[in-house]
Amino acid sequence: GGYELSHYRKGVNVRAKTDALDARLLARYLTNEGDHLRPWTPPPPLYCRLISLFRRRAALVQARVSLKQSWENEPLLKTAFKNQINAMQRLEILLEKTILTQIDEAGLGAQLKRCMKVEGIGTLTGARLLASFQRGDFRNADAFIAFLGLDLRISDSGKKKGRRCLT
Repeated sequence: GGYELSHYRKGVNVRAKTDALDARLLARYLTNEGDHLRPWTPPPPLYCRLISLFRRRAALVQARVSLKQSWENEPLLKTAFKNQINAMQRLEILLEKTILTQIDEAGLGAQLKRCMKVEGIGTLTGARLLASFQRGDFRNADAFIAFLGLDLRISDSGKKKGRRCLT
């Protein structure tokens, strides 16, 4: 992907960046590394559904917390606001149940329970891990860790930088 090509550019000491140079760099990369590349495959429907549900849940939680903080000291409309927050929490619960239903319907309930045996992994974290496993085959454990965004690299400046997960 772009991440590998960027590092390849640095490795072959190409400093300028133009369309023509990019085309030559890409051709050189494919000539030298093409045998090691794997074709991109679209994510399976289950993965797409789960990721969509997780994103919606995250947006809902963020909105609820933000509203709660901004209304914390507001005495007016307190009851109406509390009802709104309760409705948002019910929607969160519904999203979580929908995630678990998707996992159960896919026959992954036992795998979720196995993930949850690891200390610190709860239902949602385990479900998120299962969703990541559904993305497809990974070349090795390092590729999977990088996909999750947990792979730490030391940059030139000596600071640790995590890869960004683009799921």
